Amino acid sequence: MDIFGVSVSVLLLAALACFIGAYVQTAIGFGMAVVAAPILFYLDPILVPGPLMMVLLAMCVTNGWRFRKQLELNLLAPALLARIPGSAIGVLLLLLVSQQSLALLIAVTIMLGVLVRLTNIALPMTRTNMAIGGFLSGVMG
Repeated sequence: MDIFGVSVSVLLLAALACFIGAYVQTAIGFGMAVVAAPILFYLDPILVPGPLMMVLLAMCVTNGWRFRKQLELNLLAPALLARIPGSAIGVLLLLLVSQQSLALLIAVTIMLGVLVRLTNIALPMTRTNMAIGGFLSGVMG
């Protein structure tokens, strides 16, 4: 049985990958795409980026509501605004880059993200840094 052209077993595995990714994201502040994207891409490339973005949106809205009292809107606004042009560039990359190159780009980005996280680089939470982070998060989805 297929749903939207994807088998139920693949969708169940995709849901599990998203659940684990959401758990990691909620626990440490990043990781949903790092955990879920490679698994989803392996299961069926059609699951990345569209369906993954929908799950990410739901998770971000849920976490935003849950932690709303801790949000610093003066820092959040530049990140959200910069994410818009970043997302447009991300869409262009999807249109212009081959599937193999995209898979390599995702893998390299994940490895760089893990490497940066392991080095304990602490950037100050300034409006500029938040805007840069928002832009890059838009590019990478």
